[in-house]
Amino acid sequence: YLWIELGHTKEELGNTAGALAAMDQAVRWAPYYAHTHWQRGNLLLRMGRPEAAFAELRTAATANQTYFPNLMDLAWGVSRRDVKAAEDLMDIRNDSERTAWIRFLFASKAFREAFELGGRSGSSIANGGFEEPFILNESGFEWIVSPELKNRLAIDVSEKVEGAKSLQINLDGNWPPATALLSQIFIGEPETTYRLSFSVKTKDLVTGGPPVITVSDANNGQLLGKSENFPTATSTWMNLDFDFTTLPTSQAAVIRLLRNNCDSSTCPMFGTLWLDQFRIEQTKTTGKQ
Repeated sequence: YLWIELGHTKEELGNTAGALAAMDQAVRWAPYYAHTHWQRGNLLLRMGRPEAAFAELRTAATANQTYFPNLMDLAWGVSRRDVKAAEDLMDIRNDSERTAWIRFLFASKAFREAFELGGRSGSSIANGGFEEPFILNESGFEWIVSPELKNRLAIDVSEKVEGAKSLQINLDGNWPPATALLSQIFIGEPETTYRLSFSVKTKDLVTGGPPVITVSDANNGQLLGKSENFPTATSTWMNLDFDFTTLPTSQAAVIRLLRNNCDSSTCPMFGTLWLDQFRIEQTKTTGKQ
């Protein structure tokens, strides 16, 4: 730590060469200590030597994976949000790091790049009929489930419109109106009209704020369209659809299962609903691509 502190002091005094010499000594005395490599890498970055800096930062992240999120953030900023340049700086080495990078891109709203990196097109709804294994994760691909509500979901083989399965959702009380129980991101083109269709069935559904499917712009959250309210009480399978048009700046949109607001502050929801056969299709282009 003494060499690191000396390096910081010399840098504050404007002696970057002396600071680097001190950091060299810190690394020489603690070659396997991630913190020393990280400090030296940051100094090199501030000195305008990104290639040498990221070689050192990469060494630190390899020695201690807790540095990897910071490595991604620095690479994203230095590359000015250029995915290929950021990857070259980071030198991603395994599947775990690649998965973390994909999640970082989703969080940074670089949706198209995240899908491409994951080998997905994102232009259609993944697992829209719930026939594939329902993986509860936050990778950004396929369906994302609200963590506090995930225990209410189950795959049902007895109720379905097509195929062999549907998604069953059991509601036993609280479901905050602002919480998306289910969501999925898809890649769309700007100024383009799409039609989203799906099937829903309910049983003994009691609520003052019925469920609804919405589509919003993934970047700014602007509502693009929504379905009719789900039927309350008990209903047979119903096919619902609605059209929506993406914004001139849209790159992706988010499909969400939400519920409407209630007139009262407390608004429980009880009953069961099933969802099946989510599909999306482009109907027309309204502007220049």
